[in-house]
Amino acid sequence: MPLGNGQWRSGTNWDWFEMNETPTPVQSEKFTKRFKDYFNVEVSVEVTGHVAGVRPCTSDNHPFMGTHPQQPRLHLFNGLGPRGTLWAPTLAHEMAEYLVNGGKLRSDCDLNRFALPA
Repeated sequence: MPLGNGQWRSGTNWDWFEMNETPTPVQSEKFTKRFKDYFNVEVSVEVTGHVAGVRPCTSDNHPFMGTHPQQPRLHLFNGLGPRGTLWAPTLAHEMAEYLVNGGKLRSDCDLNRFALPA
């Protein structure tokens, strides 16, 4: 993403095995190569900053919503991920119906899909 004055922001990854917020040289090199490959001409790149973070998501890539099984006053609505702007309006309406009118949650988003058998 161009930031102006010849500066750009680049990069994202899905490394399932790196669960900390420490940038790695391997990822920096990977992002630098990917960034250079966007151009049809040779470009020089100076990395002026490198940050990392853990992106939370669910194992099935579906959001989760519902009532916590041990805390009945705790309701969860999270895990929307990158497509959250597409899902959010519909799921927010469904969550409101669930909370206010006792509506049913869709099974692929019901947080009880992760519940352990009793």
